[in-house]
Formats: sequence, structure tokens, C-alpha cells
Amino acid sequence: MLEGNYFHTDPSGQIQLLGDIGAGVTLLSPEIDLKDDLGFTKKGVIPFGVRLLGKTTRFELEYLTMNQSVDTVLTRAVVFQGINYAVTDLVASELRFRDISGSIRYESQVSPYMSVGAGIDIDGVRAEGTITDVTRSVTASETRNFIIPTGTLAVNLHDAARHIFVDVKASYISYQDSKAKKGRIEVGWAITENIGIKAGWRLLDVTYVKTRDALPDDRLHIKLDGYYGGVFLVF
Repeated sequence: MLEGNYFHTDPSGQIQLLGDIGAGVTLLSPEIDLKDDLGFTKKGVIPFGVRLLGKTTRFELEYLTMNQSVDTVLTRAVVFQGINYAVTDLVASELRFRDISGSIRYESQVSPYMSVGAGIDIDGVRAEGTITDVTRSVTASETRNFIIPTGTLAVNLHDAARHIFVDVKASYISYQDSKAKKGRIEVGWAITENIGIKAGWRLLDVTYVKTRDALPDDRLHIKLDGYYGGVFLVF
């Protein structure tokens, strides 16, 4: 099954990437908020995916990318990668986010209309951020890559006679201070034998923490959630 969706997401989160600001330096509010400080807003993206559905096993692959650029005037001073950005400075920010995910799920039929499943999701995430102080012509950038495995539980409701289904899945992992959670609620209807439509709500919430001995920890929190709708083709 091939699928394409329009995902209207509301990116949010905080970043704390201070760079080499010096050991022992303490900031009152070191985290930069993507919405409140930098002005990121809702964004429409189009993820593409493939699903292979067997009698007891389900495979899913998806490619999602989001790029957004915003300009804003800072209402407070912030620090990013060792650079100080002052109050009232005009800054141009860019966020580039990519998630390549795959999952395998084993399902058990508990009734003619319902199955339950368990499995694992693996996400390969790449996050790139750039903040440019237009007032002073100063720029700082950072890129982080990480692999996220999450355990998954799911419930699938289906009515073959009416060609409709409801799929609910939730995934989670926590390791030290880093964690990730994913969720999806989806309703689909096969209009014909080969074409269908679906809609739902989804969540990807990632918190990445890297401890740095005498320096403040690196922290990256990105959350994408929102409603989506799309079509699928069955072969």
C-alpha cells in the first residue's frame, strides 16, 4: 500500500545549544523557545509512506521532511552556539527537520473486527537549525543526527464489509534524560478495491540531552503534532 498525506503540524519545542560559553557560566533562562522566542508557526508538510500488510505482520516505512524559515524581533536576549543575540535585534531563523521511520508490528486477531499488536519503530532523525542576527550580520548553525527506537502497542478495528478501519498506535522510549514518544489515530475508507482515503491525528515528540561535564548540557526538544488527511493505493 502506497500513501501520501497532507500533515498540518504545529512545530514547537525548546533548544539549549550554548556552545563554549565558558565553564561555570549560568544563564537565567538558557533555553530558546521555537515559538515564543523565534516565532515558528504552523506548517503543512507532505509525508510519503509504504505499508505492507500481512495476516499477522505489518511493515511501515515513511519519509517526512519539514523546512521553515521565520523572521522576528527578539523580546529577550538569547545565546545559541556561543553567540549572544540581544533584545530588539532582528533575527532570521531556519529549521530543517527530517524523519525517516520504519516499523514492524506483530498482530493477533481477537475478534472478526479487532486485532491488537506490538512491535518496534525506528526513526532516523536529522535536525538542523540556523539563527542569523540580521542587525549585526552574525550567524550560528548546528546539526544533530540520532536514531530513536521505540516500543509500540496498537489496536486495529476493521469492517471488511464496509471497507473501513480505525488504527491506533502509541510508541515510547526513555533513556537517562532523553526520551521520545509517538502516537497516531487514523480512520480509513477504501473507496474502491485499489483507492482509499484516510484522516487522523499524529504526534512525534523528541527530547535529546547530551551531558557536557563542566559546561551546560545540550538539550533539544522538538514536537510535531496535528491533523492530517490523505489517500492510499492498494496493489
